[in-house]
Amino acid sequence: MSDKIIIFPTVKQQVSVKKHKVPATVRALALALRVNLNITADASLTCIIGNGDAKTNQAAIEKWLLDNYSEGEIKNMPSPLEEIANSLERYLNNKLMMEDGSC
Repeated sequence: MSDKIIIFPTVKQQVSVKKHKVPATVRALALALRVNLNITADASLTCIIGNGDAKTNQAAIEKWLLDNYSEGEIKNMPSPLEEIANSLERYLNNKLMMEDGSC
């Protein structure tokens, strides 16, 4: 028998961050809105639409949709793309008029 003590390295537990899964209907509508309003796929509007925490315009639009509409509301709209596109366009115009260029 050996007098050596075997020390096992400590394992730091990683905190599991549960990401909020975006419903497929919201994801599809966000893509349709992005195309309809000619919004690029980059991150140029994330500070305006997604409050700076989204990494892409698509993710920012998804967040904006979830913040402003429930999935049930979207499903019950007769023409959600047209109605929400108008709402998002108004929102963007208002924000861009007030924007000072910082996130």
